[in-house]
Amino acid sequence: MNGIFIHQQIKALQDLGHSCHVILTYNWYPPLGFHRFHPYWREGYELKSNFLSDVEGVQVHQVPVLIKMPSRWFNEDPYEREANSILNYLNNHKEIKPFDWIISHFWTETSWIGILLKQKLNLPLAAFCRGDDIHEWPLSNSVLFNHLKEVYHHADLLLANSYQLGQDAQALLGAKKSRKIEVVYNGVDLVKFFPVSTPAKLLLKEKFRWDPNHIQVLCVATPVKLKGWIELLDAFKILVSINPSLQLKAVTVTRNFPDKLDLAALAKERGMEDKLELLGQIPHSELAEIYQAADLFVLPSYNEGLANVALEAAATNLPLVLTDVGGHREIFESAKSVSLVPAKNQLALVDGILDQLKWLSIEKPDSRYWVEKKVGNYKKNASRLLNFLAI
Repeated sequence: MNGIFIHQQIKALQDLGHSCHVILTYNWYPPLGFHRFHPYWREGYELKSNFLSDVEGVQVHQVPVLIKMPSRWFNEDPYEREANSILNYLNNHKEIKPFDWIISHFWTETSWIGILLKQKLNLPLAAFCRGDDIHEWPLSNSVLFNHLKEVYHHADLLLANSYQLGQDAQALLGAKKSRKIEVVYNGVDLVKFFPVSTPAKLLLKEKFRWDPNHIQVLCVATPVKLKGWIELLDAFKILVSINPSLQLKAVTVTRNFPDKLDLAALAKERGMEDKLELLGQIPHSELAEIYQAADLFVLPSYNEGLANVALEAAATNLPLVLTDVGGHREIFESAKSVSLVPAKNQLALVDGILDQLKWLSIEKPDSRYWVEKKVGNYKKNASRLLNFLAI
């Protein structure tokens, strides 16, 4: 629900001999089609319809959360309500106990629920921060910022998916007495994501009907402003005037967001609708071939913890242009085939892409080497997490 990388980390924990249970909540809804009569119920129905009870051997528990209505009569805290629903579920399913740890992802929301469960279950909590829960969500919401502080002070183990993100969290909170934030990278599937030969790349281009005479630049990101799409499209308008053979391929999710961008319209405004191909949402099982068919990867995000898509692209040994945010520098600072550029700067993106195109014509990229050296696979990082959990 919150990313393939979390699932892969859980799967790696199980491969190392530990039992993991995933809790997913949804709004309770009535049977017999009555869910159509209220938006809370419709939302719950649609969410649960996408749930699985088992994903590659990881057990998933689907917990209904009853929202009392009319809600204006019941002054319930939504986080308390969700924590109590999980607690009731666990009390009614004693066969899945005992537990040693609660592991939560994202400090401001699920980790706050984790704090409430920690108190009720008397279990230690390991809380991961991932990126937006530090950089975006709490900045405009005092409730989430208070959650962030409570998690920081009361979780038993604080974790981040990059050293820079941990520093960003410390700076944001400005705590008088700082706590240790341990780092566990997400990891990357180095078997699934691998480089291919030039002939194999050409065959993949043919498969996707990409012109082999064009340079295919790939971006995999949610279609929102924070991922830097505006700057990328502005940069691409300049780039195609220098090199008309450039094509931009966009892999995006299909979900609707309040701030979702219309990339096709934005490209048309810039007179480059023929330079952008919207690939939509690609199943993760098929994404490796998209990276392998591309010539260069770019991710112009305003902030990140450590972008999983950048690690996957690097594992296929693509040259990369990344904004110098989150953990990108700690992994790729010494990589010759990775350009780190300032965020929100279209001219820096132009220079970074041109630099990597020059490098690509001279030498073989070295991005995979640095991912193998600095990050490693999911099992390596799951082992690191287990060391911190001391189990």
